[in-house]
Amino acid sequence: MNCLQPSLWDNVALENGYYKLNELQLVQAIKEFNQALKMDMGQQEMIRHAIATAEFWLDRIGDRDTWSEGHTGGTVLYGQWLEDFANYGFKDRMQAFRKRLLSHISDRLMETGELNREEAERAFDLMLGCGLYDKAKALLSALQLQYPEAPELGYWEAQVLWRTGDKPEANHLSAMALLLNPGSLAISRIENPSLREVIDRYGTEKAPAYGWIGGLLPLVRIPEDLVILHEKHEQAVLAYDALQSAHTFLKNGDKTSCVRYRKELKRLDPDLYDAYFRLISRSV
Repeated sequence: MNCLQPSLWDNVALENGYYKLNELQLVQAIKEFNQALKMDMGQQEMIRHAIATAEFWLDRIGDRDTWSEGHTGGTVLYGQWLEDFANYGFKDRMQAFRKRLLSHISDRLMETGELNREEAERAFDLMLGCGLYDKAKALLSALQLQYPEAPELGYWEAQVLWRTGDKPEANHLSAMALLLNPGSLAISRIENPSLREVIDRYGTEKAPAYGWIGGLLPLVRIPEDLVILHEKHEQAVLAYDALQSAHTFLKNGDKTSCVRYRKELKRLDPDLYDAYFRLISRSV
């Protein structure tokens, strides 16, 4: 390569364009990219794509320099924004812009005061995909305040905690969510592969008990306000309660109470009783 030949990195306008793009100053970004295009230093196709990207999103979110407080102008269709974001072909050089853009859309979505569940779930999944875990947690917190009686959100929280490395707390929340709402479609959010195997083998209702026996889940206290969903759920909850009581009394040295609850467990779920008996036999 001729050392006197200017490289793409000498194109200050191009670098300024990407900086403005990342700052969501889209009008200025377009001006800088057009200037870079006139310099004819190569990568023309890449620059044209950058211009098209800035124009596309300018038409949707407006320009940061012209936003009034709490408003970007025009009719806000968050669902369409999220759909456009999910389907847009961001180039490698635009990953910082991609994250900043989604962060902005998320902030605007939460400013509405009343979140649309479908839009919030789409935004949550996109944030996970972009690694915007703090934003995902903030959105989830807002949803939990708005929908306190939505136990499936426990699966969402477990998912983001698993992604951020807090696996013990993720497993705790998964156990609680499985107890509260074993029929939720949100079960697909469980990312612990070993726990998913337990669910596939024993079913969602029994997963909290067998997950504990397998060393995957903690024993969690059954909430007093737990709502029984169906007969299978009721049987699983009763067996879980007997298992938890038997083990608690075992640890406390109350042999009489422990034996009473073991008998109750055997009556409710003989297979679970056998699995528990094998577990404690190994620890003796």
